[in-house]
Amino acid sequence: MQARSPEVLQKFTSTLIDNSPTISNFDKELKAEFNDRWLEIMNIFNENHRYLSILIKASFPLFLQILLYLYYLLV
Repeated sequence: MQARSPEVLQKFTSTLIDNSPTISNFDKELKAEFNDRWLEIMNIFNENHRYLSILIKASFPLFLQILLYLYYLLV
């Protein structure tokens, strides 16, 4: 899990809006508003991925220790 660059997010949201059968009939101004909103949402998810990635990396040694402990209990 990793955060994506702003360029990747912009390309993704633009593609999402351009390929939407529902939004394709809207005027350019309304499409731009949808694109801006989706970009805002994707930026929030992107930031969450950045923090989640750090959390997973930080907690992995503890997770590994728990697994090893459980393994030794069962063997």
